[in-house]
Amino acid sequence: MPRPFRFGLVSGYAPSRRVWVDIARQAEEIGYSTLLMPDRTSVGILAPIPALAVAAAATTSLRVGSYVFCNGYRHPVLLAREAASLDLLSEGRFELGLGSGVSSHEFEQMGIPFATAGARVGHLTETLQVMKQLFTEETVAPNWRMIRY
Repeated sequence: MPRPFRFGLVSGYAPSRRVWVDIARQAEEIGYSTLLMPDRTSVGILAPIPALAVAAAATTSLRVGSYVFCNGYRHPVLLAREAASLDLLSEGRFELGLGSGVSSHEFEQMGIPFATAGARVGHLTETLQVMKQLFTEETVAPNWRMIRY
């Protein structure tokens, strides 16, 4: 069954906790369904995992999510743990968005090699397979062809 059309807000800038909480509450009050956060390394942009947890705690119906987590920045097992924790703490209001990463500058900032687009998509495919196993199966047997940490 298709979901109804929804409006979401993308934000990640706030000079204080108070301002961030106000953004989340105002988004909920005016009818946005989802508050999404980018996964960027720029100074001044909030880190998405703690900020999404705060936004979820400050609201009652607003969904929170990543726009999008770059799978190249995190090991898939840790990312799955963070996603599951956010989903639990938000009482099922977390939406996970994943991407392969497009900013060579951000990869370089973290000392991570910026692979070809094909290799990054292969890494994303493997991440999705591992995360699906983690969420649906009792044991996980990843191949680890693409993921190197």
